[in-house]
Amino acid sequence: MNKLSKVLAIILSVVTVVCVAVIIKLASDNQKLSQENGGMRCYETELENMYQKAYYELIDSVKNLDASLNKLTVANDKVTQQTLLSDIVGQADTAKSDLSSLPLENETLVKSLTFTNKVSDYCKSLQKKIISGGNITATDRSNIEGLAETSAALNDALQTMSENGDCKFTDCLKNNGRLEGISDGFDELNENSFAYPELIYDGPFSDAKQKDIEIDAPAMTKEDVLAKVEKQLSSFGLKNFEFVNEADNKLEVYGFSATDANGRDVYIQATKNGGYLSMITTSGISENAKTSDSEEAQKKAEEFARALGYDVKPVWVSKSGEGCIYVNLAPVVGDVIIYPDLVKVSLDQNGICGFESFNYLANHKIRKFDKMRRNSEEGKQYLAEGLVVNNVNTVLIPKNNKEILCFEYDCEYNGSQYFVFLNADTFAEEDIFKVIKGTEGYTVM
Repeated sequence: MNKLSKVLAIILSVVTVVCVAVIIKLASDNQKLSQENGGMRCYETELENMYQKAYYELIDSVKNLDASLNKLTVANDKVTQQTLLSDIVGQADTAKSDLSSLPLENETLVKSLTFTNKVSDYCKSLQKKIISGGNITATDRSNIEGLAETSAALNDALQTMSENGDCKFTDCLKNNGRLEGISDGFDELNENSFAYPELIYDGPFSDAKQKDIEIDAPAMTKEDVLAKVEKQLSSFGLKNFEFVNEADNKLEVYGFSATDANGRDVYIQATKNGGYLSMITTSGISENAKTSDSEEAQKKAEEFARALGYDVKPVWVSKSGEGCIYVNLAPVVGDVIIYPDLVKVSLDQNGICGFESFNYLANHKIRKFDKMRRNSEEGKQYLAEGLVVNNVNTVLIPKNNKEILCFEYDCEYNGSQYFVFLNADTFAEEDIFKVIKGTEGYTVM
């Protein structure tokens, strides 16, 4: 190799080394940039998740706050009042924390924060007053009603915001703290909403805590349970039954599929022990469809439940906006409604579309009641002043893993419907429900 060739070879080697180094550097920079961008995206996602959590906690807290304030307006027992006041303080403090976490810049948001502060502080003062031997006065009740009206306005605004679709709170950071839909929703809360000094949704005790369910009956094969279910439901227009799965969620069940007379898919669960039908869900429920009237729905629901072996009567009816009527049914022993043993049936224009009997399966047993020492007429004097009683029932209610015999007073107060439950022995307030506007309630007595 001549001298020129050696020089060219050396130059080529140097250029190659430099090119490789540049390529490695570019690759490293690109990887670093990608990692940085990925890190930014990860940070933004975590931040958005935090905001979303605070937002939906806020919605729940204000909804519960609204319910508790309304209950407090009619509570007359000091134990009940203290319990509600404690709940309200916790709910207001949670709402306050969640409001403070949102990256929104809005004058009404600040007023909402001030409102939750005032609710918390005022209810703490009432707690101290009761502990010191004082009572909630007419003036106090008037103040509570004012707070309840404000919480209702805030609750309505938040519910409307949540129904307007998904939102991305990190966009607020790029738009001076404003977010379309959310900021507009707070703007709609006018000044009058903060001029201060809905809960039965699916029937009383419809969401009572359920324990793990043990069925005192012989175990059955899926074939035997399927045969039993098919026999029970074929008369209601169901056909094409097939085994789907086994499940164990508080209750060991077999799952089956079927179709109804309208071609809709139906999913059915029945217990492994005894083959008791425990749940039905139906697909394809028509939204805003015409429903049968409430009396007809009660009759059909009772016939359906009794055909499945459940000795129950209708105690509550409510209509939804999706074309369904929901009927809660319970056993009635003598003249006592047994709320712990609820069975739920839903119906639309095409017939039965839902069924659930978990409470009944968990709690049902033989109950006997001694002759009562008290009467419901005597208990009316223990209700809050201003309540107008429309109807009274004797009921057994679930509370703190116990069952308590009560008088159930169906009352009106300031245009709203309440159910107040007084202990049938002591007349202590055991529970209060406010009926949300738009539901229809019926009791058997």
